[in-house]
Amino acid sequence: MVVNSSELKEISPDSIRIARYLSLVDELIKEKPEILEKLKGLSMEYQNYLRMRGKNRD
Repeated sequence: MVVNSSELKEISPDSIRIARYLSLVDELIKEKPEILEKLKGLSMEYQNYLRMRGKNRD
């Protein structure tokens, strides 16, 4: 993988595997956006994100 058009960076097989999983999660969110409501109830990080996003809209 090339970073900043000059730096060569090796990516581990585990990182590639996780990237595949993230693409599946992205598909799920696009197909069923209501799943984010479940995430809101489980994830403090997501709750903080929603609060911060709300403040930035004011």
